[in-house]
Amino acid sequence: MTSPTNLKANKGQGFIEAVLVLPVALAFISVLIFASYRSLVYFYADAALHEAMICTDSTAASECEREFEEHIRKILLKNETVKINLGKYGSGKSFRVTGKALINVPTKRQDTTKAKFWQTKMTIQKEMKFPLKG
Repeated sequence: MTSPTNLKANKGQGFIEAVLVLPVALAFISVLIFASYRSLVYFYADAALHEAMICTDSTAASECEREFEEHIRKILLKNETVKINLGKYGSGKSFRVTGKALINVPTKRQDTTKAKFWQTKMTIQKEMKFPLKG
């Protein structure tokens, strides 16, 4: 049997625990969401860059770059920018294609004097040799 003094001592314990744990849990969830989004952008951009490089086999590189930017815009946030460079080297049936995609994500950082924007950059580089078969 518990005494009345123990009941009074434990009265606010649940509230205190919630106040201590809730910010940590929210911060963990925020980091998880950010990491998931960045992974999604990376893998989607990687696949789109691969498709753009294959596209250069039959179409001009500028058209393939435009298609890449159209595809990647579907998942980027409003203030994110993307640049792509496709290069085709060689002639005839045997050539190679290089591709580089650069995605900039402006994020806000608090400084002692004022808020500054700094860039978080994601770069993807690939190279393919054509013909793809043998």
